[in-house]
Amino acid sequence: MKRSRGNRKRTGRMLLVLLLTGIVLASACGSRKESPAMDTGSSTGGAAPAEGYYNESVSDGEFGRGETSKEETGQAQGTDIAQLPSDRKMIENVSIQLETTTFLETEGQMMALVGAYQGYVEWSNVDGIGILQQGNRYQSRRGSYTIRIPVTGFSTFVEELKSLGNTINTSVNRQDVTTQVVDLEARLKSLQMQEERLLAILAEADELQYVLELERELADVRYRIETNTAELRNLENRVRFGTVQLQLIEVIRPTEIQQTPVTVWERISTGFLNAAKDVGTFFVDLFVFLVVNIPYLVILAFLALVAVPVSKLYRRWRGRHSLAHPPVEGPDREKKE
Repeated sequence: MKRSRGNRKRTGRMLLVLLLTGIVLASACGSRKESPAMDTGSSTGGAAPAEGYYNESVSDGEFGRGETSKEETGQAQGTDIAQLPSDRKMIENVSIQLETTTFLETEGQMMALVGAYQGYVEWSNVDGIGILQQGNRYQSRRGSYTIRIPVTGFSTFVEELKSLGNTINTSVNRQDVTTQVVDLEARLKSLQMQEERLLAILAEADELQYVLELERELADVRYRIETNTAELRNLENRVRFGTVQLQLIEVIRPTEIQQTPVTVWERISTGFLNAAKDVGTFFVDLFVFLVVNIPYLVILAFLALVAVPVSKLYRRWRGRHSLAHPPVEGPDREKKE
């Protein structure tokens, strides 16, 4: 009987241990399943938000509005789609290559156009001193400008700017930063609330070590507030003002943009016209070369006029000298030697 009672006690203990082990394993599995959802819910993790992106390159084409699809805009970590504003935050960037035969005049018209649209030139650089001042050396001026224009008249400004010269290339780039702006605003709000709590705790702190730790934490929070504020202001400025990267090129003759020939006759006519233009350009360049180098040609002609009589006199003298002193041949030559 005693043995049976002992066996029952051991069996009960083993069942109790197995039950506790099963409870611990079940709780561990449940925590593992919940951890990914907790990780994806954090909004201040510092991960870069997804941004919509649109890019378009055209050659002497029209500047139009592009639409960003839902897949392009995406969703930033910690930013709910329902929190996004209805008006998207778009950054507009356009690059233009413009040819002109009157560099200074076109540059002045561009500056006046920028002022008319309440914009400003953020950066500029001009290389060269002009074709006319270089004589026969075709070293034209090139100007590079970074122009900022309010988005309210950005499209109209681009079209008017392209009309100032011969547009040979246009590149359009749009970037959707709505999720990034919303994420920065939420992060700033959280940091400001954290700053207020730290200030309230610091007001009641009395121990020196505790006060120093709070001040270090407060300085770190304020630094992050300033950093995020500067980033948000930069984004808002880029959203309010579109950017135009202009390259102004001085040329003697603007580039003719032609359509690609399709038929055989179009290819023949295009090739013939190009060959005729090349021949005409060759003769024009030859005429310019002769006119520019007239002083050198005059000197060469004078030297030629002098060299011809001198060479004739030398030949006559050489002939007379050979007749007066004929060459000695045969035994007489051996005797003289």
